[in-house]
Amino acid sequence: MNIDNRSPSIAAERILVLSGVSYIFLAMVLGVLFAFVVSHVANSGMKEAWTGIMVAVSLGDSAMVREHFAAIADLSAMRGRIMNSHSHLGASGLLALLLAVLLPLTRLSMNIKRLLAWSVFSGVILQFAGVLCAYYFDFRAIYMADLGAAMLFVGVVVVLYGLVRRGDGAADVAAYIQSRISSVSSRLLLKAGVILLLFGMLLGMYLAWLIVAGEETQSL
Repeated sequence: MNIDNRSPSIAAERILVLSGVSYIFLAMVLGVLFAFVVSHVANSGMKEAWTGIMVAVSLGDSAMVREHFAAIADLSAMRGRIMNSHSHLGASGLLALLLAVLLPLTRLSMNIKRLLAWSVFSGVILQFAGVLCAYYFDFRAIYMADLGAAMLFVGVVVVLYGLVRRGDGAADVAAYIQSRISSVSSRLLLKAGVILLLFGMLLGMYLAWLIVAGEETQSL
């Protein structure tokens, strides 16, 4: 497989790589802010609201009950928006990096590749901004997020079409992938990434088991 790294089409790869790394970094920063600024504050506010509900019920104050439930709903919506933005941004970053690796395997023209890269870049930004703006400004901004998701979907479909259209054998694809991880640093990063993903999956399964086991114990 002959892929010229000096080709102008590499510009599309650079767009996707820089986009992917930036999205993952931003998702990490957003996760830290969510943990320290949003999540703890929201949990505290919900506890106060539930305490207020119990007091209001004992006093027979229905207006106060509605007020506290509205506060709980607002805090839940805020946490959901931040969590959605955080998770979608990180996943989109990984997707952009994957598309950057697969893009040279396609038989798409240089202009299509650039358009594809900018479509993915813009789609992720629109989706991220739309989810947040729908909560903080106007719910109709959620349509902006839908547009971004559609642009991202189109980008993925076009790459898949390009891969199918190429029609090369598995040996050519394997040779290309091997050339991309030929350096020692690339192999080390690949192994470290696989280990971290596996560790994250196992940790998630363990924490989920703890939560389920705790809920079942409390229900007995």
